[in-house]
Amino acid sequence: MSPDYITKTIENFLNKLTIEFDAVELVQAKNHSTFLIHTQNAGILIGNRGENLEALSYLIRRILDKNRDGEEERGVFIIDVNNYQTKKFGVLIENAHISARRVKLFKQDVELIPMTSYERMIIHSAFSDDPEISTESEGQGKFRRVVIKYKPDSTEQNTDSGKSAEMLSDTSVL
Repeated sequence: MSPDYITKTIENFLNKLTIEFDAVELVQAKNHSTFLIHTQNAGILIGNRGENLEALSYLIRRILDKNRDGEEERGVFIIDVNNYQTKKFGVLIENAHISARRVKLFKQDVELIPMTSYERMIIHSAFSDDPEISTESEGQGKFRRVVIKYKPDSTEQNTDSGKSAEMLSDTSVL
């Protein structure tokens, strides 16, 4: 779907809600688009902990899917209000990196707070190239969260298996 069509859909939806807004701006990133709503009524659109913004995003996606009529896929996009999502994702990634440093230091798993599927996807992708960290989602529904796990490197695994072999040989002498 064209970005112009998505922008018009968002604008029409906001007009029907009688919410005043200054503009809906398209911000392109390498793997997604963000439709940034500039408004003085951000609190109404964002809601408590972003719940209204999640609902707005869901409804817009449903409307676009219903009106697609065999057209190309709508693609990946985010709806943001006054950079709320951008700041939230920045804090989320920063906290995850702090937890990852703890995992590397103490070599113990760390569970993050429950989060949405999109937030979990952001965390998983943030650590996809880290050789010492793996991530898994655990739990169900609203309580689903990411667990950051230490992934020992091959030299550490060889050292541990060598110690196990030494211990076995020592006990066989007795």
